Amino acid sequence: MKTTRLFQALFCFTLVLAIAAGCRSAHPGKMSVNVRDLGAKGDGVTKDTAAFQAALDSCATHGGGIVTVPAGAYLIGSVVVGANTTLQLESGAKLTGSPDIADYPLINVRWEGEFRQGHRALISSDNANNVTITGPGAISGPPISLSQLRNPRGPVLIELANGTNVTLNGFSTQYQRLWSIHLLFCKNITARDLVIRTAAFSNGDGIDVDSCSGVTIEHCDINTGDDAISLKSGRGLAAMRLNRPTQNVLIKDCSLVSSIDA
Repeated sequence: MKTTRLFQALFCFTLVLAIAAGCRSAHPGKMSVNVRDLGAKGDGVTKDTAAFQAALDSCATHGGGIVTVPAGAYLIGSVVVGANTTLQLESGAKLTGSPDIADYPLINVRWEGEFRQGHRALISSDNANNVTITGPGAISGPPISLSQLRNPRGPVLIELANGTNVTLNGFSTQYQRLWSIHLLFCKNITARDLVIRTAAFSNGDGIDVDSCSGVTIEHCDINTGDDAISLKSGRGLAAMRLNRPTQNVLIKDCSLVSSIDA
């Protein structure tokens, strides 16, 4: 009888440990989803937007996690990153913006210092904390015909708004005519080891820091047709009333080039 009870106690204890281990593996921020497992082809022809968004939504639903993008050429429209989510672009992974303007919904954006309608960025986030995009993959803009749109504004590459703890690390961007990275109303930002290139002799910017605080930009190689790094806080009376200045910015050990004067 004692042996049976001891066995039952050990079994219950083991079961509790197994359940606890399972809970730890499902803890927010620990979930991992591969876009290939959700149907992404990575052939450069098939639109993989739905697979990417499904992976990102899965992480958002479970409190966060890692969306892994293995090597391949992924054609996508605009996708939205949720809180506590890392978009991991592995070596050989390349995201390219769709040529169809319908793949970039119209939303309210800050453009040239004012709020107005514009097409959502290729990679977008709003009111999401702890967002990370990390390399060493690459992100390429949509065709010039889309990124040169002004009324309404065309899609930028990356636009993250109203977030705290933003990390951009290790990836490269190219062929964008508008802003490559637009950070709006964000706090605690780190941009490190980025390689940013815009379309030649365009008015494309590298990193636009817009009404943000606590920003570190380091070890970045930025060569653009306009501003390599731009610090801004809106424009005119509306910006004064809003009173959201960009502040506490550290830029160090970067190579910054603009071809605008070439």
